[in-house]
Amino acid sequence: MSSEQFKQKILNDIKVELKDEFDRNFERKGFFSPSWKPRKKETRGSLMLVTGNLRRSISAEVEGDKIIFSSDMPYAAIHNEGGTIQMKARKQVIHFNKKGKFSKKKKAHYAQKANRGNHTIDMPKRQFIGNSPEVQQAISRVVSDNMKELEKTVANILKPK
Repeated sequence: MSSEQFKQKILNDIKVELKDEFDRNFERKGFFSPSWKPRKKETRGSLMLVTGNLRRSISAEVEGDKIIFSSDMPYAAIHNEGGTIQMKARKQVIHFNKKGKFSKKKKAHYAQKANRGNHTIDMPKRQFIGNSPEVQQAISRVVSDNMKELEKTVANILKPK
């Protein structure tokens, strides 16, 4: 195995290990140890797991000496980093039941259109990908395991027959 092949093997092993760890962040409901801030109304479980689309969208590629993790979901960055979202004005249809109470059912007794003006949403950081001491430990572990494997291979080659 050439040195370039050995480097690519280590990078691929790191990619697999970190992709697994980042996936587990969704099970942990936090970036390794700090838990994500819960959504305001916990109606259908964790916000980050409602559909599972974000979790499934994470991909990893080795490009040269780098491993690039990405997601094609348009909301991935705002969840991972947090920030402010500017929302445009829109009309909403609000449904009411026969008693005049708000209803989530579309077959409500009557509906009323309401204007919602321009507003901002402050999205808390719910990081699932990035650097951390745990990521550095995983990288060190993968490199160490590969070095031990190389030492065994070299020892077997040099062993007198």
